[in-house]
Amino acid sequence: MDFRRLFFIAFFLAILPLLFSCTSYGNVYGSQIDLKNDFWYLECDADSSVLDAEIASADFKHLTDLKPCNLMRIVGKKGAYLWLKCDFEIPEELRDCDVALVIGYLRFASKVWINGAYAGSYGEFPPYERSALFVSHFYPFSRALLNQSGKNTILIKVWAHGKSSLSDQVFIAKWDEAFKISESITFNHAKVYMLFVGGMLVSFCLYFLLYFSHREDKNYLPFALISLFTMIFLSTFYAPEVPWYNSWGVPYLLFIKIALCCSFYGMMWFITSFILDCLAVKPNKQRNIARYALLSSSVLPTIFAPSYNALMAICPLMLIITIADLGFALWEFFRALFDKIRRKSAIFLITGFAPVLVSIVLDLFVRNVLKNTDYPYFALFGLQVSLTVFIFVLTTKYSRLSRQNAHLTAELEKEVEVKTQSLENEIARGKIDLEMASIVQQKFFPYPKSKFKGWDIAICYRPCAKVSGDLYDYYSYGENLNGLALFDVSGHGIAASLITMLSKNIIFRAFTRSAYSSDSVSTALFRINREIIEAKGDIENYLTGLLFHFNNFATSGDCIVEMANAGHPNPILFCDATGEIKELVHDEEQLQYGAIGIKGIDVSFPQINFMMSEDDILVCFTDGLTEAMNSNRELYGKERVKKIIAEYHDKPSAELLDALVKNMDEFVAGTPQDDDLTVIILKRENPNDDEQKKFLLDDLYARA
Repeated sequence: MDFRRLFFIAFFLAILPLLFSCTSYGNVYGSQIDLKNDFWYLECDADSSVLDAEIASADFKHLTDLKPCNLMRIVGKKGAYLWLKCDFEIPEELRDCDVALVIGYLRFASKVWINGAYAGSYGEFPPYERSALFVSHFYPFSRALLNQSGKNTILIKVWAHGKSSLSDQVFIAKWDEAFKISESITFNHAKVYMLFVGGMLVSFCLYFLLYFSHREDKNYLPFALISLFTMIFLSTFYAPEVPWYNSWGVPYLLFIKIALCCSFYGMMWFITSFILDCLAVKPNKQRNIARYALLSSSVLPTIFAPSYNALMAICPLMLIITIADLGFALWEFFRALFDKIRRKSAIFLITGFAPVLVSIVLDLFVRNVLKNTDYPYFALFGLQVSLTVFIFVLTTKYSRLSRQNAHLTAELEKEVEVKTQSLENEIARGKIDLEMASIVQQKFFPYPKSKFKGWDIAICYRPCAKVSGDLYDYYSYGENLNGLALFDVSGHGIAASLITMLSKNIIFRAFTRSAYSSDSVSTALFRINREIIEAKGDIENYLTGLLFHFNNFATSGDCIVEMANAGHPNPILFCDATGEIKELVHDEEQLQYGAIGIKGIDVSFPQINFMMSEDDILVCFTDGLTEAMNSNRELYGKERVKKIIAEYHDKPSAELLDALVKNMDEFVAGTPQDDDLTVIILKRENPNDDEQKKFLLDDLYARA
């Protein structure tokens, strides 16, 4: 291997992030009101209100420190409340416009008011504190809230904890311009790290499988686990961009302990193991005992830290312990440099780790010398480049061994046998890839193991192949069920399954945005249609689907449900009070037409509102249920579905679902399934029943 060429490639990849991250957030998008020098602060307590802040206006002090951790230098690390205030006037070019406030970052958590009107929040205050992490803060201000001529006042109540900071990127601009800049900041500080997770997942699965098939090569397992812990560690940067961070109720302290601290310990542990294996260091019992002792000394205090303050206090010591474990690898590395036999391996390691070492130096220079926090952490890019280099080397090594084996086989067997074996290997690898794709897809569509408040839910998800074109998701906050989605992608197999995974996050974001803005589910479907068309490009697959929004329960326990249909089979509603079973169809004067994801086609998704009372049942399904055929080419149909509902309506939803699926299986009588099948049954229960108040932690971990 030409190490000079490899070093050049590694160095180039290490500085590549700098070339693509030099984004300026100045006036490139238009007129802005720069507020970074206009903030004043006042320390307060948890009960302080906006009125209190307005009364104490004369007591505010000017915030002149614009460097990182500026709020921490005011109130300390242990957690405190303070008010931030900023006054501004609307310039001529922004008058009578909807504008938005953008804050590059504001840690730990914050709530914003404009002229006394609440504008939004990021993160959560104690007792359920949760950091906004690295995402940009975007607060839309409608023109009705602003004084078009005269003073406007922004008040921000901040829970400052740990290394709390107010960014020097604070400005007001037109809504669309501010949104673009805010998304750019969030991409650089958070979303960019999501790009690596898919690659790390493939790397982990690939090398974990290689470890079991080639246990004689010790590099595979440490490298697989480095990829796994890197994936977990990266989640601390983009967590607010995924559903589970805010909606699943995972305690923030537990998240930081596992995703930030323990994953870092694991990553460094297996980097050390990888270096020792590459240098062919012989196993040593005393060294292994010492390494396990160091790992326990960092993991156990972290796990049992009683509070966030306690965790911050022990972090420096835990970092020293982790570096001490890395010392074993550094010692063996320097020894290998003076060993003719192992020197080549040592040069390979320094070449492979060159990107991360260069990027660490670059981070220290940019953040500590230039005092610039606009860029993402280059060290994380460097780590990805180093892992890519090692993937390339290990893959090359594996390919070389495979070629040698193929050559030996060619000498012993006939050409036809070689080709047959090669074909069998390809089929086997294809099955493994398909199985991996199936596992990954099913992780995207978790089954709710516990009950939501007021709902008894049962789901049947049965792909006709390893992967499915059906997509379902549910949206919740704590034990409250807020929404449900069921979609069916045209076609089958890998292409359809990829569209489901592409669409899932789009649907979630559209539903969340509509719920936040009090838009209808019909509006959400229009937004989903537009974004999926943009995302999938020229791919021909389209989707049909249902989107539900569940309102809060009334005093009587009734719940108003909002639904919109995009060309999907109509769901069926059973009303317990009357015994009526009916399909949920829009009014005749409302036209429903079109599916999702077809470019250039007009669509209409009218909203349907209906009431669900206790013991009412909602049954949603894809056409894999009603279009299932028996050997006589007869369809199962909706009437059989209604008959089963009528017979089992007094049973729990799981028993009703079992009866329905069993009846369908008996009807088709062994005829192969030729379409994906998804059935969701929701039965209304008493929302005040204590038995419903279960939201188990193992379900949260299963979804994570």
